[in-house]
Amino acid sequence: MKNKTIGLISSQQLVSEAWCVVRAHWREFLHLVKWYILPLIIVHAIGQLIYFGGYTLLLTIVFYVFFGLLALLVQLCLIRAMKQYSQGESGGFSKKHLLSTLVYLPAAVGIVAIVVIVSLLAILIVSLPMVVLTAFSLHIPGASVITFLLILAVFFALSVYFSFPLYVLIDEHCSMSDTVRKSIALVRGKWCALFIRSAWLVIVGLAVSVIALYGMVFIIGLLIGAPGEGFREGAETIWWIELSQLVVTMLIAPYFVSGTWVLYQDVKKNV
Repeated sequence: MKNKTIGLISSQQLVSEAWCVVRAHWREFLHLVKWYILPLIIVHAIGQLIYFGGYTLLLTIVFYVFFGLLALLVQLCLIRAMKQYSQGESGGFSKKHLLSTLVYLPAAVGIVAIVVIVSLLAILIVSLPMVVLTAFSLHIPGASVITFLLILAVFFALSVYFSFPLYVLIDEHCSMSDTVRKSIALVRGKWCALFIRSAWLVIVGLAVSVIALYGMVFIIGLLIGAPGEGFREGAETIWWIELSQLVVTMLIAPYFVSGTWVLYQDVKKNV
């Protein structure tokens, strides 16, 4: 049987190419992610200056919905930028690029909804035996551990199969269901190879994110006259620590999108 992973980019080369793209286009990427970061900083600052009383819960929900959609929009912008780079186009990724990407947002939301629903159903199915055992007060040694491992396996499996729907959407302008089907088709027969490459991409990205976050927290601590404030127990609840985490997450997003786009294009060549 033909090995479908022949010719796939290596993990090290994938990470290297992702950083090369980021270094080459960091100014354009920064222009795009600022549309998330600047409103985020402004809203967090307002939240510290004004007490909203009974409206706090409602505003918190609105906050997460709005910035969730905005983060998705910025991700689509980054993917579109990668497509344009691959076609030899470059530059000009500003407000116009952001607004022209809005047309993809409804389909992207639908794709995310499909992925979430399928994932939850899969987790529910593998958790069902444990739910039944709990309902009837039955105890089987190791059942909870087995259930946890099954849920973990489902999570890893689906995370790879659902790696590319948004990239297919931008690249091929397919319908929501077609993007999901094509993503699964691209992964089929290459799951292990793609999992290894994706895991390496994530590990490197997370390592850089942690270093960047600690550096940012230390600098902010120095600026406010409390250099150790961000490292004490329970510091994750401090508002500027939460803000720093969100900012770093968006700053590292171009690296993840670049790496996934490189992998997506490489997989297409090996179909």
